[in-house]
Order: sequence, then C-alpha cells, then structure tokens
Amino acid sequence: MKLFVYGDLEIDGIIKSQHLLAEQAWVQGLLLKEIDGNPIAVEDSCSLTYGSLYEFPAEDVEKLILKMCDSENQHFPPVKQIVEVLTDNGSFEAVTFISHSCSGLASFSTIPFGNWPVQQLLQNSTCYYFAYGSCMDNERFYKHKVSHLFTSVLGRGILDEYRLAFSHHQEDGGRADIIESSGGKVEGVIYEIEKEAVNYLFKREGVYAGGYRPTAIEVELHNGRRVTALSFTVIDKKQELVPPLHYAIEIHRGGSQYLGKDYVKSLESRFIHSFTIDGFNSYLEQVRKKD
Repeated sequence: MKLFVYGDLEIDGIIKSQHLLAEQAWVQGLLLKEIDGNPIAVEDSCSLTYGSLYEFPAEDVEKLILKMCDSENQHFPPVKQIVEVLTDNGSFEAVTFISHSCSGLASFSTIPFGNWPVQQLLQNSTCYYFAYGSCMDNERFYKHKVSHLFTSVLGRGILDEYRLAFSHHQEDGGRADIIESSGGKVEGVIYEIEKEAVNYLFKREGVYAGGYRPTAIEVELHNGRRVTALSFTVIDKKQELVPPLHYAIEIHRGGSQYLGKDYVKSLESRFIHSFTIDGFNSYLEQVRKKD
C-alpha cells in the first residue's frame, strides 16, 4: 500500500527509509499548522502540499490510521482518503489524511510553501544549505555584497538517488535542478547559514516568482555524517536546455574547489560533449595553464 506523508508520522518506527518511493511528492491541499503545532492538510484545489511517498505492508498503514484517528484533534479530524500523488517520475494513487472540515480555520496558520520539513528546518537560527549549481561559486556573493553570509563552508555534500538536470528555462539557457533518479548522485557544497542568507537565496532562486521551491533533503557530508539540508528544486520542470557559458563556468569554478575529481570530470564531459557549450573548452584550457 502506498502512503503519502506530509508531516511527522514516523510513529513507533512504522515509517522507515527503506519504504521510500519518492522524497519529492505533492498533492492538492492547503497545509495548515494546528494549535498544538502539528500539520494538517485541508482540501483546496488551488494549493499544494508537499511530502514524501512510501510503500509498505497494508497492516502497518492500518496501525498508523488507528493512531491518527485516536488523536484528540476536534477541529480537523483526520480522514483517510485516496488521492493522486505527483512525483518527479509520474503520478500514483496513495492513501493520506486530508480534512474536509474548515471549522476554526481562522485560528490556524498556513505553512509557507506547503512544506512541513522546510518549516521545521527554518525555525532554527542556522541551517545547512546544499548548493549544487552556481551557488557553489562565490563570485556573485561578492557582487551582491553577501559573501559574509556564506563563509561557513563544511565542504562536499553527496545527495544520493538524484540526478543533476538543467530543467529550468531562462532566455539564455538552462539552469540547474535536482531530480529524483534511482542510483543517481549529485555532489554539491554544504554551507551553514543564518536567516539573512536564507532570505537572499529565496530571492536569488526566484522562489517568490515561482521558479524554484525550497525543499529539505538528506545529504552525506565528506566525513560520512548525514544531515538534513535546505536546497531548491525547479517547480515547472522542462526538457533539459543547454546552460549558458557563464553559468557552466560558475558551476565548474565553484565545484572544482570541493567536489570529487570524478564528479568534476563528469561535469566537464557534459558541458563539452553532451551540451557542446561554445567556449567551455577554451575556459578549461586556461584553467589548466594556470594550474
């Protein structure tokens, strides 16, 4: 049985990572914060609620349903419902809990971006940030006078079961994205940042303009420790588009300082052979001469 989870439903260890089908999943619904601080999704065709999709034995799902239905929530009693769940790799039917009631709605607050893990992450004074594109490079940080916000660099981070794509279209070419992909791996740079840096990233990534959305992902640090980090993924994913030269240079220049040699070589191969970006080979030759 498939189950869509949008909150803290890891009750008694019922939900385990080996059952994860999609870390990036979403359904129609408005995500609200209850008086006791828990999230609840309410039917709303104009909003999206983000979460994860799991699959495991039906009896485990039934245990979870019983625990949910025993809750003392009188405003939004949980309702078991079969919904369409969208993911990076298609749509599925799954069970989730969405309330039909709007009683007491005024006393509840909307969770920004419909994403409970992001809400939890941003409640802290600092958080980890996983950069996999141009933000691995600090040139624009200096240009925008925010370099002081990105001085705490932990080094390389590894995001498993994702691939790097260039699915965000701009006038001059594609921009980077992370898309779930079995067996894939994306490397990036891990920063520890404060809220001022988060505000800058939201503007730079076009979050308020609907280009990217924030997401909370689990990444592995160079020392093997796993942490939950803030990152950004494209909302309207399109067919990959060749990135412009200046953007490819930013990715390579920033990534070369921290990422694995094999991963950097794979980036070089994509930019030269797969995308055939004019001028990138000349840039590489200049870099190698300096080395």
